[in-house]
Amino acid sequence: MYVRAEEIDSQRQAPGPRGWPFVGVGPAYRVDPLSFLTRMQQQFGDIVTLPMGSRRRLFLLSDPAYVEQLLVAHASNYHSRDINRSAMEFLGDGLLNIDGETHRHDRALVQPSFSRRQVESYAAIMLDHTDTMLHRWKPNTEVSFRHEMQRLTLGIAAQAFFGLDLRHESAAFGDAFSRIIRYRPLTVIGVPRPKWDLPITAYGQMQRARAFLDEQIYARITQRRQQAIPGDIISSLVQAGMRDEQVRDHAMTFLAAGHETTANALAFAFYLFSTHASASTPLLQELAAELGNRDVVLDDLPRLPALDRFTRESLRLYPPAWIIGRRAVADDAIGNFRLPARSFAIASQWVMHRMPRYWPDPLAFRPDRWLPHEQGGQNIIPYTYFPFGGGPRTCIGMPFAQQELRLILARILQHYVPELVPGQRLVLEPHITLRPLRGTRMRLVPRLR
Repeated sequence: MYVRAEEIDSQRQAPGPRGWPFVGVGPAYRVDPLSFLTRMQQQFGDIVTLPMGSRRRLFLLSDPAYVEQLLVAHASNYHSRDINRSAMEFLGDGLLNIDGETHRHDRALVQPSFSRRQVESYAAIMLDHTDTMLHRWKPNTEVSFRHEMQRLTLGIAAQAFFGLDLRHESAAFGDAFSRIIRYRPLTVIGVPRPKWDLPITAYGQMQRARAFLDEQIYARITQRRQQAIPGDIISSLVQAGMRDEQVRDHAMTFLAAGHETTANALAFAFYLFSTHASASTPLLQELAAELGNRDVVLDDLPRLPALDRFTRESLRLYPPAWIIGRRAVADDAIGNFRLPARSFAIASQWVMHRMPRYWPDPLAFRPDRWLPHEQGGQNIIPYTYFPFGGGPRTCIGMPFAQQELRLILARILQHYVPELVPGQRLVLEPHITLRPLRGTRMRLVPRLR
């Protein structure tokens, strides 16, 4: 049961660090947000006030009831538009950055493209692109799994959503997305970076990457206005009467989100596979027992519970969507504290997925924790695990991503047992998504079947 905002003392503020004059805790957050947020929760509790400078405050929520209130029970009081301006600069008014009735209307327009039947129809594309990659790979060579998975998932998203075959162009598209995602509009201390539109500056490279992607998307919009394609997202938006700019924003959002998070999830999954032999053995045994010498297909997934447990645990330890932010429309009460209108609330999957209170031995990779409770699995409390968000803004592509993640993981492991190249250290890059910056270079060891 939730407390009403008017019942809370307006002077009572959730605990938190004091921060520095003018900049608050912004610099510490920007240097290492994963460690910083973890430390704040450990020091101050499940609701923390984080001064960010210029009288701006963030509230870090780390209790499942608070997360559920933010994402579900009081979802209409929290908007997404103002929380990530760097993403808005690129994605515009796509589904991630619109709110209220506009969000509900536009989400309903594209929902048919993510129905169960439609998502299952994408399985052939997922497996076909994976086979193309496997044929390109050479046994006992080394590859960067982060790079390979981005190239793969970008090609799948482009063909599934827009009917584009990028198998010979995905490197250029992937490089463009990487330049945009890595662009940071602020310095560590929160000062805006100068926007010098030159080929050698990060801003200039970001702008050129955006121009390249815009050209590609607008060309497809023009084609769909001339000839619609059934099931195609751009065609659906065009037929709904949207302007080119609106269609562009939605298409770019689906293309970006539809490949980036899954590419990161796959890179982390293979890193964990190669560094946790005992935890990975049940997965290899299951693939051999259930599939023998034939390649996995969509109908096999319900019979591969070890595969499902492996992916769930991988997403727990390394959630590509590592933080969710909202801005309050009106005053609210979180626990026994007032959250004022226009203030920001954040919930971090990274923090919640690793809290010892909810996850025994939280830093250990243990897929068996996802066994049924009667078989020794643990009780998973709702909203201690939310890799795809929750409530009315749950990631619309969740079924697509879950299917893609499991099919690709299984298909690759039927052909190769990747081994991490010695001497590497996993380095994380938490920006719009959590991605591995370094540490995913693997040797492609053929699997004997």
